[in-house]
Amino acid sequence: FTGDLAIKNFIFTQIPVGNLSIIAANETSNKINVKASLLESNNDIRLDGSYILKSKQPLDFKININKLGAKTIEAFSFGQLTNARGNVHGTLFLKGEPSKPDIDGEIKFDTVTFSLAQLGAKYRIQNQSMVFKNSLLAFNKFIIADTLGQNLLVNGSLSLQNLPNYSYKLDIDAKNFMALNGSRKDNDFFYGKGFIDANLSVKGVGTKPAIEGNVKLKNGSDITVIMPDREIDKAETDGIVEFVNLKNPRANMALVDSSELNNMFDFAEEVSLNIEVDDKSLLTVIVDELNGDNIKVKGNAQLNTGITPSGQAYVLGLYELTSGSYDLSFQFLKKQFIIEKGSSLLWTGDPMKAQIDITAAYNIIAEVPRIDGTSKTLGKVPLDVLLKMSGSLSNPIVDFDIRVDDNAPNDLAEAIKNDGFLATLKQNQVNMNKQVFALLVLNRFLTEQSTDFFSGINPEAIARQSVSKLLSDQLNLLAGDLIKGIKLDFNLNSTAVNTEGINRAKTDLNVGLSKAFLNNRLKIAVGRNFQLENTTGTASSNEIVDNISLNYNLSKDGRYLFSAYRKNQYQAILDGFVVETGVAFSITLDYEIFKELFQKKE
Repeated sequence: FTGDLAIKNFIFTQIPVGNLSIIAANETSNKINVKASLLESNNDIRLDGSYILKSKQPLDFKININKLGAKTIEAFSFGQLTNARGNVHGTLFLKGEPSKPDIDGEIKFDTVTFSLAQLGAKYRIQNQSMVFKNSLLAFNKFIIADTLGQNLLVNGSLSLQNLPNYSYKLDIDAKNFMALNGSRKDNDFFYGKGFIDANLSVKGVGTKPAIEGNVKLKNGSDITVIMPDREIDKAETDGIVEFVNLKNPRANMALVDSSELNNMFDFAEEVSLNIEVDDKSLLTVIVDELNGDNIKVKGNAQLNTGITPSGQAYVLGLYELTSGSYDLSFQFLKKQFIIEKGSSLLWTGDPMKAQIDITAAYNIIAEVPRIDGTSKTLGKVPLDVLLKMSGSLSNPIVDFDIRVDDNAPNDLAEAIKNDGFLATLKQNQVNMNKQVFALLVLNRFLTEQSTDFFSGINPEAIARQSVSKLLSDQLNLLAGDLIKGIKLDFNLNSTAVNTEGINRAKTDLNVGLSKAFLNNRLKIAVGRNFQLENTTGTASSNEIVDNISLNYNLSKDGRYLFSAYRKNQYQAILDGFVVETGVAFSITLDYEIFKELFQKKE
């Protein structure tokens, strides 16, 4: 038997590895001699030995690692390591059988530096050794240092005697160690700086270790957590171009919505950590990344967090807040509310469903009007505009309130209490929201004589839009299986307009019915608008059928489509109904590269 393999300029994950050469030949009928090398400016690895046939221990090799570049190790980490620098060297002896190899030797690290992609922090291994004896890799005060010179110590062993089921038992200790130093581009869930004291035990078999121990977040930590935007995840995809692989249709089936994945955490078999946090560390929770709403908190917590054997992450414990702020962003309005002491976050399981009890205040000085609406006010007084958050962290409920600040003169505070203007606002949340926005934008209350500044961003209108969407979704779910073969669609459209200084509302329910014919090539849909509320004074639609549409696929594959339609819709800007009638012809083309659009099909 003779054979050879040569790969020149071998590149893996876009990182040059070198020239790989393997030469094998029979010395005798039972012995195959093997010589292999990996050579490059950063790599010089040579293997020499033999494979003995018909032997219980066929392996007999010597591996001279004259130089192995850290960049090569990065190449085979599949993106988990970045910015690797330095080299390792050593000699290994490989004997025994392939499933239970006997490895002896030593590998030494020069100054090797690297970063973990998800954490961003940079680490250094300098003048450290790993000793192999009988396939047992021992760690004796193995040191990994951060960029500030703080050490993480690793003690224990790693057994390679039963590959691929390698086993390990490691103890990890760290003091004021920088475990996190990432930016927004490094991680979609958390980033920032994190310093920890840690005492961990890691043991197990294979790639699913069991991790337990204690972690304390240290002074100087500033960690940002991004809440997932569930509304974006649920947004409709009409009009969005989806690129698919026509040469490999199976690849398209592999695309799975992230919300359908049950187990997000698969790096460990089981995790149980006691987390201690004090008020010297800052935690920022980004509630709305698009608008900029975020909560910055400091506090004290004793938490238990981990991963169950089924892969479900959990957090248990109370985070008592001592200080912080809520940065509110709404269109042009940006204000910082100071979190009051006594607020808290309570975790009972799901990390994203912590129970919130947060009260934050924005201090302002304004003249408080009288309840009777007279022009004479009660005078200027310091007030607290309160933002109260409750519910879960992933879906918080936000309410507003106004109170007299503790620093207000006692006589003014008593006069405001006796007048009852603020107490009346508490009974009407719409008016409360309106006055809160007025204070935040104009530094004053809106009286009955005031121009309605919020006609464009009326809080009631915002609520109407949200409720309309919610009710429409629920009605559609209810009608899904109501009539077989016929699709029912409900759309509740509720709007609020301001005419002559008075807020008026209009609510229409559109009921649509559609059915497909001719093997789904022809689809006919009709709809009718039912008026539920109308205080705008505009005339309602008197059409028997408001909306009609006809779609016909001229080809079986749906590439050529003819449409005809008639729509009768209310336009708030025009304060009336507009009828639109038309026809359309559309062509749908599949392509992988742009020039295919202009090529004829064979």
